[in-house]
Amino acid sequence: MPIPAYEETVELFDLDILRQRGDLAIENGDLAVHDGDLKLSSDRYNAMYRLAQRWRFHAGALGTLCQFVFDAPTRRQQRQAEMEAVMQPQERHPLAFTANPDRLRRYHEINDAMDADAVGMDAYAGTVMVVMGAMLRRYWRDVKGSKADWEGAGPLFADHSFTAVVEAAANNFRHYDEWRRTNPPTVQQEKSQRILRSVLSLGSHPAPSLGRNVCADVAVILARGGGFLGLSKGLFASAKAMG
Repeated sequence: MPIPAYEETVELFDLDILRQRGDLAIENGDLAVHDGDLKLSSDRYNAMYRLAQRWRFHAGALGTLCQFVFDAPTRRQQRQAEMEAVMQPQERHPLAFTANPDRLRRYHEINDAMDADAVGMDAYAGTVMVVMGAMLRRYWRDVKGSKADWEGAGPLFADHSFTAVVEAAANNFRHYDEWRRTNPPTVQQEKSQRILRSVLSLGSHPAPSLGRNVCADVAVILARGGGFLGLSKGLFASAKAMG
């Protein structure tokens, strides 16, 4: 995937504030610097510019990861069909497919591919959540956002903001092994788990285990059928709602 052009990014996500070129900001009679970079115009302009640029440079990698995640159901169906074909009785070996070395080898190849696909999908979805969470967190700090902005601004999913859900999913990716071993969960763990239970409609009585990677399931919900573009629209909609 080629790097999206800056102007195309502005139009794709309707970033009105960036439609006019920003000027170098002056503070205390000198060029303003933010995080080691020259600052453009206002805090809000500079924050959105930095988010747009960061998204552009991540788009190729994130798009590839998302394609793998969102295409997983199709691949799974294809491999299940291949497995059923391998398992079908044949005239020469009507009962035991294991008696045929070629069929046995193919069985293991498909089985390994299905397992690798599941592991890869979880890892890729988790990576997307971590990267998008970092983008949103930096934007939020750049605009000096409030706790209310983070938890309530932008698209909502089961009464939780896109940003809060992404952060909870990223925490799940980092700590789901730890979550599995901790019962009852700590206050910090429960904050993320409560959001994920709500978004994934898992209920809360009794609290189901979230000691597994749920990032792929969360990504599908946040994308609203739009794949990587759907996730990206949620990201920018959240940023615009924060101010």
